[in-house]
This record gives sequence, C-alpha cells and structure tokens, in this order.
Amino acid sequence: MYIVFEGIDGSGKDTQLNKAFAWLGRVHKYAQIWKTREPGRQTPAGREISRLLKGEGFRDARHALDLYVADRRQQAPILREINRHSIVLSSRNDLTAYAYQVAQGLTFEEVYAAHDYARSGIVVPDLTFFMDVPADRIEARLEKRGEAREFFEKVEFQKLAAANYRTAVSRLSAERKIVTIDADRDPDVVFGDVARTLEATCCFV
Repeated sequence: MYIVFEGIDGSGKDTQLNKAFAWLGRVHKYAQIWKTREPGRQTPAGREISRLLKGEGFRDARHALDLYVADRRQQAPILREINRHSIVLSSRNDLTAYAYQVAQGLTFEEVYAAHDYARSGIVVPDLTFFMDVPADRIEARLEKRGEAREFFEKVEFQKLAAANYRTAVSRLSAERKIVTIDADRDPDVVFGDVARTLEATCCFV
C-alpha cells in the first residue's frame, strides 16, 4: 500500500509520517515498511532536482513541473515493485505540484495533463493525508520552524499553496482517496485521526 503525507511547510506532515511508521510497525509487526520523500535520489531526475534546489534553482514553474513529473515516472517501476510486498510511506507526491507549481503560475489543468496518469505509469497513492493548516495560523507555524528570513514572501506563498492544496483535494477526491486532517492541533491528537483512518482503510491492520 502506498500512503502519502501532504501539506505546506510547517504542517507537520513529516511528524505524522514518522508516527504512522512507528504505529504500523507495532500493529503489523511482520510487515516491511518503507519511508521515502520527494524528491528522492534514486532517479536521474530526482538527483537533478536536488542539485537545483541546492544551487541555482529552477528556470520557471514549467521546468520544475517537468522534472518532478520525470522523477515520478522514473520512480514508478521501483515503487511498484517495492509496493508489491511492502507498505510505503512518502512525504509529498503529486499533490505538491498542484499546490506549488500552481502557486508559481501554472493551472490545475496544466499540472494534470503533464502527469498523464493513464499512460505515464505514475503510481497514484492508495491513500493521501492532507495536513491542513488554517490560513490565519500559517505564519505562526512557519515562525515556530525558524523560517523568519524572507518572511513576508514565504508566508504569502505558503498561504497560496495551502489554498491550492484545498482546491486540488476537492478536484481529485473523485479519483482517489484523500483525507483532510486538521493539522493545527497537538501532534498526538492529530495522529489519533490518522490512526483511525489507517484502521478503517488498510486491510493489513
């Protein structure tokens, strides 16, 4: 089963992924459970993304989207094989493109077409958790993470990304299982919702 945790910076998605990893290890002791994140380093596109993120950055939103889509296509055979025998938990996947590349100027339709799900072989998550943070709480959560530099731009961009996430969740929910979680609570309380969803959804529990 392929389970993805999505959300803006500071939403707590990685905290919840790690809690899910530990919880699944307890309740399903003999399962193979893997953690991964985007971008990875297993593919040429993923390595190029990592290089650009550390250096000159992307030329524009389309350049970023094309590389991330290429990474997802290149990852697909590896992910599909691992997923045959394992539970895979990922921090971010394609929902991120609908949030961030749309915030950079592309449309939902352009992002959807670029993924070409029917023919590309890209693996669509079996379950996605969207860690939602209210707009009026984003600044406080980012500040808590120590992201005060370039603060106005950072906060405004993250607010736009959060709104784009909600739009993407609404538009993609007919095609896949996406669960929105109120992430602006104590992490253990948030994980209570995550665990209940895993119990209700996952046949391996």
